[in-house]
Amino acid sequence: MKVLGIGDNVVDKYVHLRMMYPGGNALNFSVFAKKAGVDAAFIGVFGDDNEAQHVEHILRELEIDISRCRYHSGENGCARVTLEDGDRVFLGSNEGGVTRLHPLKLSEDDKAYVGGFDLIHTGLYSHTGHLLPELKMLGIPLSFDFSDDFIDAQVEKYIAYADFAFFSCSHMTDEETQNYIRSNRKKRGKFW
Repeated sequence: MKVLGIGDNVVDKYVHLRMMYPGGNALNFSVFAKKAGVDAAFIGVFGDDNEAQHVEHILRELEIDISRCRYHSGENGCARVTLEDGDRVFLGSNEGGVTRLHPLKLSEDDKAYVGGFDLIHTGLYSHTGHLLPELKMLGIPLSFDFSDDFIDAQVEKYIAYADFAFFSCSHMTDEETQNYIRSNRKKRGKFW
């Protein structure tokens, strides 16, 4: 199996530790897949700062293919984080940095490359919503992470492209979560 994460790469800067760690939903997908023994690649946008160099270094060290990544002048995505009672608390971010400012565009060569994968993963913070119709046309199963601060308009817009949709619903009761999933399953048009 070969999997591909497309979209966000950030560094989480733990201010209380003065340490930074690579992150981002699409990047984490590729990293955890690789660590689980799956052939994984990542396509995203890197800035030209130390944070971008750090993320790129880690991905190369893990032997994750990043040959299709883009590079732009500016800040890589970053978030400031601390811990409170063992839970991560986000203090702020640059909202994706260059990933937001320079959204990915897929060339025909990129599409041919992506066509060699068995599963594609992206998400709300990846700034890839505009790519979903193109990715869906490739006929490869697509997973999409709506995270925890999704709004109905985003779900309406993107869910039809997702073969696997993920929602973080800790802010909802179990009953609210089940009702939300049921209502969106109907919008999706099939059970998933």
